[in-house]
Amino acid sequence: MRGYLAAGALALLWAGVARAQSIMSACASGENVALGDDVTICLGIGPTNYTEGINYKRGAYEVGLDEFSRMEVRNSWDPRPNDDLINTYGDDVAIHVQAGSKRSFQKLYRSTLSDGRNVTFPYMTIIVIMDKGKVDNLVWDDGCHFCSSGSCTQATYSFNGLIGDNGDTSDFNDDCYLLDSECVSGSAVSEACTLTVYVVFAGTDNNGITLESANLRFSRFRAFNLDNFVEDTEGTYEANT
Repeated sequence: MRGYLAAGALALLWAGVARAQSIMSACASGENVALGDDVTICLGIGPTNYTEGINYKRGAYEVGLDEFSRMEVRNSWDPRPNDDLINTYGDDVAIHVQAGSKRSFQKLYRSTLSDGRNVTFPYMTIIVIMDKGKVDNLVWDDGCHFCSSGSCTQATYSFNGLIGDNGDTSDFNDDCYLLDSECVSGSAVSEACTLTVYVVFAGTDNNGITLESANLRFSRFRAFNLDNFVEDTEGTYEANT
């Protein structure tokens, strides 16, 4: 997997205006794709309310069509008050995915709950829906599949800061969280808390072949051990620093 990131305060993520413009163009691609080709998938990081006019960070990853893969942002988690993303965007840090000029709803990555607890949302999965080799939609695999109701809360946002309903009003807008205190052991940060988005595909390529990796999304395996399940990803895409 090949990845590149651009534009922002994190040394990992920012690479200047020209680089940001090239990534904007890459995010708009996604047509005439066949099995064996890569799809450019962009990950955006920012506040939950974009009307505040704060710039957000964007990274682009080239992901193999119909691979069950994961996109990682290295060094993306630090304890408060040392975390660059929280210091840039506030207590609520959200992400979204773009591909082929389509854009997903936002999902919380870091947040402070109403009771004051600081939490991190791990294990997010985006379903890239293709129609004859063209990106047609981007849908989150929502739901608290690997946690109890006590570690589950709404985490879906539109781009004006309001909770998005993702097409309905069910609990499938909810996601599992970990307490920030569960993300560290001594000086080591848990791999689970590194910003990670799993990628699966549905629909058809430009030859009409049905894509099947969406069958591996987490919601279909809620009874299985997650630690064993994630080892089956075909590729891990990381940003080049």
